[in-house]
Amino acid sequence: MKNKAYILFFLFTGCTFTLPLDKAKVMPPTKETMLIRQSRLVSNTTTDLTFELDLYHLVGRNYGHYITNYFYIVDTSYLLFPTGKFKIDTAYSLTTASSVPSSTVILIDESGDYDTLDQFNSRSQGITKLCQDFTSPGKYLLGGFSKNGLLQNSPCQFIQADFSTYSQDQLPLIFDLAKKTGGQSNLYDAINTSLDRIANSGNSIQNLIIIAHSRDEVSSVSLQSIITKANVASVQMHVLFLGSETDVNPMAKLAQATGGLFVYCPSIGELMASLENLYTVLQASVYVYRVRIKYSTTNISSGQEFFFQINTHSVLDTNPLVAYVKIP
Repeated sequence: MKNKAYILFFLFTGCTFTLPLDKAKVMPPTKETMLIRQSRLVSNTTTDLTFELDLYHLVGRNYGHYITNYFYIVDTSYLLFPTGKFKIDTAYSLTTASSVPSSTVILIDESGDYDTLDQFNSRSQGITKLCQDFTSPGKYLLGGFSKNGLLQNSPCQFIQADFSTYSQDQLPLIFDLAKKTGGQSNLYDAINTSLDRIANSGNSIQNLIIIAHSRDEVSSVSLQSIITKANVASVQMHVLFLGSETDVNPMAKLAQATGGLFVYCPSIGELMASLENLYTVLQASVYVYRVRIKYSTTNISSGQEFFFQINTHSVLDTNPLVAYVKIP
């Protein structure tokens, strides 16, 4: 059973401005972006559940730094609910522990049409920036996935033979991979293969970053099977989703059921902000804004899944958040 609820958060923050885009020849502009670093169930009964969200606020380049948490939830009276009853128990900032991503697979969705997906190479530039952040001891393995498209290997094609730090000779390989579009999404099959590569890497800290724009279409393995496989291997899956709101729930589940980061990007601006800051968010000790929410309803039972869509409104509107919670 799946429940969907909508929450409206009113947030205050300082005003920022993005850089001008000169015919897409410079690094594309970013937008203010909210992302969920982790979502976790705290407690539940048959009539209510309490969950926590760790939030990051990403701002534009002109701000001088990218990650800030200069916001606060004003008042619970501003929350709008279609069903059930919500209450904010606590909300505060804290410093998170560092987690250097020393063994990370980056998967990019190559399904669909290039002119629609990355006509101005915006996504390609953002992916390059993420790869460039992987300096020692961080190592990554970059691959693309799709079925019946231009990729030569199935279910995914990697540009390196093994995990490595970024080097300049990888730049043309990254852009060449990003152009091999077409076919259908085989996301789950690609994740399944990538989890095997991570398991054989020999590193203790393991991450899988997924940059997707559609739900899985043709995989032979299921969503639940790869979530189970990732949890057994202690791999966090982090999902940056630039796609339709109707496809967002399985993407949120994929990330948050493994303790990973999730960000829904309605436009390329949120994706760019996320790609520019992702390595820092995953490896640095930075402030996170933690909010604990109590949701009251009826007949909460074991195995039940909840998807909470949270609309954030600050001085500049940010993207919606989607939180996934499952009752054990």
